[in-house]
Amino acid sequence: MAFLKKLLRKAKNKPKRLNPEIYDLAAQGSRKALLIYINYCREANIKLDYELFQQGLFNSAEQGDAESLYDIGNFYLNGTLGFPQSNEQAMDYFLKAANLNHTNAMNQIAFSYLKGRGVEADDNKMLEWYERSAGLGNADAITNIGNIYAHGQGVEKDFEKAREYFLKAAEQGNANAMNNLAYLYQNGFGVTKDEAKALEWLQKAQQIKAQQPVSIGIMDG
Repeated sequence: MAFLKKLLRKAKNKPKRLNPEIYDLAAQGSRKALLIYINYCREANIKLDYELFQQGLFNSAEQGDAESLYDIGNFYLNGTLGFPQSNEQAMDYFLKAANLNHTNAMNQIAFSYLKGRGVEADDNKMLEWYERSAGLGNADAITNIGNIYAHGQGVEKDFEKAREYFLKAAEQGNANAMNNLAYLYQNGFGVTKDEAKALEWLQKAQQIKAQQPVSIGIMDG
């Protein structure tokens, strides 16, 4: 994209320690590489033209790129990279991304309905969006549905049903689901109390987290 090349030229200095491959990929239009570049420049106190960045991102979103729509939603949600903080604007872009089957956007919508973030709190809509995301295989959504049943959030509390969801997500390698299974076995909620199984699931979760140190917490969208 042309805007990326302009953006990179606008930088006061080219970071000397940035992997040249990342720099080249960013210049070629890789979103992932661009975000790595931006984060690096922020840490190095190198000024970027956020207006150009926003323009490019909006252009990408207008072309129907779900990831760009989701990115814009997150930037509005957090008020970062020159975007004003706005839960309402964030919700609008999450909805646009969700309509293109972006499951993480669906999770954000569900969490917004849970917390009343930019919308009126609604447990039914929360569950509806998590189920839609889970139906597309999103393990975090599956875990969150299990958490909903474990806590009785807008539904009748059902530990056995919660276990079914946690197990399904755990089979996809979701560490939070594994921790929740450990909790159920440790306390005998919906299962026969079993300290050995609890420890087994905790160890599996730790192994996953060691491989992927950044994980999404339960019910955080």
